[in-house]
Amino acid sequence: MTVSICMLTYNHENFIDIEFLPTEISGTKLYEPGNNPTEKKSAEQLKIKWGKYNY
Repeated sequence: MTVSICMLTYNHENFIDIEFLPTEISGTKLYEPGNNPTEKKSAEQLKIKWGKYNY
């Protein structure tokens, strides 16, 4: 039996900047927040965590 162990570092907000998308869609923005207060708040969090997608 083979056991693989993957050790990841994360910050204290329980977020890991890692993708599990297929290479064909890696880097693709899959969600666009709407123009209302709740989604604007979500957009700010996405910008902090996933800045590479230009939220």
